[in-house]
Amino acid sequence: MDLGLRDKVALVTAASRGLGAAVAHRFALEGARVALCARDLEHARTTTERISQATGAEVIGQKADVSVPSDVEALVEQTIERFGRIDILIVTLRCP
Repeated sequence: MDLGLRDKVALVTAASRGLGAAVAHRFALEGARVALCARDLEHARTTTERISQATGAEVIGQKADVSVPSDVEALVEQTIERFGRIDILIVTLRCP
């Protein structure tokens, strides 16, 4: 299925596993460049590597807690620095 996402930039939060990781993976399969974040950098990097290897897409993983404003600012800045823009924002939250 072509959802018209090729070369779009998607930012997906709480994406180291579960729904967030599945969404990030699907965007990558559709040809989007993906930035994802997790509260744990190692989890973000592991998911980034897994998605990138499975899809061939350009994926970056970053450490960010979306409940911390400075983390959100850094996440957005790093994504724009790497990809030049953000076309799609998916905010998933990890509930305790």
